[in-house]
Amino acid sequence: MTVLVVGEALIDEVDDLRSVPPQHGAHVGGSPANVALGVARLGTPVELLTSLGRDEAGARIVDHLSQSGVTVREDSWHDGRTSVARARLNPDGSAHYDFDIDWTLPEIPNVDGAFLVHTGSIATYLDPGAEEVARLFANARNRDLITTFDPNIRAALVDDAHVARERVLHLASLARIVKLSDEDAAWLFPHGDAIDRLLELGPTLVALTAGAEGATLATGGRRVSLPSVPALVCDTIGAGDSFMAMLVSEALAHRTPRQLASHLATEGALIRLAQSCLTAAAITVSRPGADPPTRADVERR
Repeated sequence: MTVLVVGEALIDEVDDLRSVPPQHGAHVGGSPANVALGVARLGTPVELLTSLGRDEAGARIVDHLSQSGVTVREDSWHDGRTSVARARLNPDGSAHYDFDIDWTLPEIPNVDGAFLVHTGSIATYLDPGAEEVARLFANARNRDLITTFDPNIRAALVDDAHVARERVLHLASLARIVKLSDEDAAWLFPHGDAIDRLLELGPTLVALTAGAEGATLATGGRRVSLPSVPALVCDTIGAGDSFMAMLVSEALAHRTPRQLASHLATEGALIRLAQSCLTAAAITVSRPGADPPTRADVERR
């Protein structure tokens, strides 16, 4: 194993309001599960530790992920139900979510064999599993693994905004790479300066995505901003996760945090990384649901 992804996997029930009458569909989703799927399709071995009920939805999730090479850990199963997200697609293709989520972890898994550990989204601030995730992430950082984090904040699930912010910032301080959307940045830092404030916590790289406006990648010494890659938008589900998956896959090529920092020291390296991530996102928005590209898809584009 080279990548361990920790976080929620669920069923996205989608109501497409652009159709008359509205159309209903269901897809496998959850930001960490989407990232694991994207990493696997880019050719990297990956395990997912998640929380799945022994039900039809859980079986569907495992079948979908395993078809692309994701291994779902056996300790992901429990006797409850599998979580569900309900997405409403607006006329512009953007998505609004409501959640029915249960997040637990059985124990802190060991990270032996992993070169990189990724986490993010609901799993990092929803009790009771959030505390286990934080301990796992701290363990990975202490073992000098590459750690990556995407807060992907769902404000509707936050009971205590102060506690959630503290948890997100703590994980950011343990991460080598932090990726967040402009919506995440506005929620965390209402007065701006998200990139600088996150870099002060210690990450090697901060990536800020802004939908159709593109993305900014920054290290302590350099910053680049690139426009989005043109695409005919079907919907935006999974675009940020595909961006993150490419970040993970590219980071893993450098094996250690020190090698990663050395590689990202030049502007050219940041530009090439941003181009790859934005291309992956553009391919995803041209497809329905969270359907990340393969490495061959990205190279062709």
